[in-house]
Amino acid sequence: AGQRQDMRIKPIKDGKQEQVEQARNFANKIWNASRFVLISLGEGFVPRAEIPAPQTLTDRWILSRLSVTAETVNAAFDSYNLDDAARALYEFFWDDFCDWYVEAAKPRLQAEASADAVRQLLYHVLEQTLRLLHPIMPYLTEAIWQTLRSPSSANVATLPGAKTLTGKAFLMFAPFPTASVAPRDETAEGDLAILQETIRAIRNLRSENNVKGAGGEAFVSPGDDEVRALLADADNAALVRFLARVETVTIGDGDANGYLAATKYGTVRIPRPEATPEELAQERLRLEKELAKIEKDRPGLSARLENPDFLARSPAPVIEKAQAQAADLDERKAKLSERLAQLAA
Repeated sequence: AGQRQDMRIKPIKDGKQEQVEQARNFANKIWNASRFVLISLGEGFVPRAEIPAPQTLTDRWILSRLSVTAETVNAAFDSYNLDDAARALYEFFWDDFCDWYVEAAKPRLQAEASADAVRQLLYHVLEQTLRLLHPIMPYLTEAIWQTLRSPSSANVATLPGAKTLTGKAFLMFAPFPTASVAPRDETAEGDLAILQETIRAIRNLRSENNVKGAGGEAFVSPGDDEVRALLADADNAALVRFLARVETVTIGDGDANGYLAATKYGTVRIPRPEATPEELAQERLRLEKELAKIEKDRPGLSARLENPDFLARSPAPVIEKAQAQAADLDERKAKLSERLAQLAA
């Protein structure tokens, strides 16, 4: 909750309490991501004291996002906006670090030429993020941080990690990160935003049209020469292929009969797969069920947003969340209707 606001604890439903579930899920995410990083480091890993030099666009991006997050968290703590600090850390760790950087790092960990560089970045970002999280989640972060410097088994020497680099026996005594913990790189943030938008568009097209399995191809028509050059880069193209789970990404319009999605940076198209009459009937039934559920849920949301008491008494974040949910339902309804029309053509 924000300043001068009480936290509204939602009721238990089906044996679960939503806020507790969210907190538990986040703690599990931190634990599992940390475990992945520790396993990836290997027994012979020796972290460097200085900030690792970025080797790729994703390296530059995650360091820049870490710098922004550290700046946001410090400002939030200074002004006692603890909810802003918690939100920034949640979004950075779950979205930026886990969903994007860790996933992008996986193929590089398998390549001998890039493995050490990406391990250094994984270690640095995780260790600094644990420091940022420590005031909010002290026990979990201390337990993980101690593992960064503890023996992985009885026969392995203590890793020369966090304790050696900081000179502190406990995370609670380690210096708190500031924006200088990593270099800010607005160009990298802008470039990766274009790749992320492209990857999301391909994923959404495949999901919305029930295209199963990895592989296949995607066509990207850039909106300008700058976007074209970015997507034509071999490393960036490989990143899009890996994260979008397609075999090829071609710059061009593709088959006019394929599924099309517009982005801020151009258009994305995937070929329309051949389907049997039975598969088409099943797809129509699936889409009709989703559409019926949206049409059932939307009136209740509209009634809340049109209720003067709800608008007068609810905090701004609650109203904004309801408005976002309404907009999302409207967008999904439009896409489902469009997809049904395509199947009927």
